[in-house]
Amino acid sequence: MANPNCVVVGLAMACAPIERAFGIEAATVVTLQAISGAGLGGLGAMAVAGNVIPGIEGEEEKIGPELNKVLGARIEVAVAVHRVPVVDGHTAHVFLKLGHAASARDVTAVLKGFRPPAAARALPSLPVRPLVVRTEPDRPQPRLDADAANGMAVSVGRIRPAPAPHDVAFAVVAHNGVRGAAGACIANAELHVARYGVNRPGPVHGLPGVAAGTGAP
Repeated sequence: MANPNCVVVGLAMACAPIERAFGIEAATVVTLQAISGAGLGGLGAMAVAGNVIPGIEGEEEKIGPELNKVLGARIEVAVAVHRVPVVDGHTAHVFLKLGHAASARDVTAVLKGFRPPAAARALPSLPVRPLVVRTEPDRPQPRLDADAANGMAVSVGRIRPAPAPHDVAFAVVAHNGVRGAAGACIANAELHVARYGVNRPGPVHGLPGVAAGTGAP
């Protein structure tokens, strides 16, 4: 059973409704990733305190291919990743070039209207509203939003027009340790049991779309 990269989970949840409604041709993504994502063998306190590390080994190479795999898309993805002195909660700023014309208001409406697919609605670990749209000018923030729905919801905000060649931009916050990791594993296991039962094996490729909240196997 496969789960996406913890950053990809939040990105996929925010991008999936937009991809389905308008298509996405290209994305530029800048991440600000919490130190907990480095694990026990990660950066020492002195290396990250009051600092920003402009790169994480192997991370930029993963994000584009994994995002496309989860969405079943062919998006041209440019990524810059950073490790920042935040304990929990990855932030990403996303700039999208859409396949079909849409305003920031259109994108906001699509994100606000997103509901989990039928297969995911009864799963115990998943919230009724896995996407939270923030309208405040300074949200989402890891400190305030990473724990939304006990860490299982992804928060999106600052949805606005973007200069060419992009069409729309927004910020995303997801709890890397919950929605991006342990929670994704639990959601995948719950869906596996719901679909196949306890003893029946499922597909070998796993269920990355459900881990990300998109519902696509």
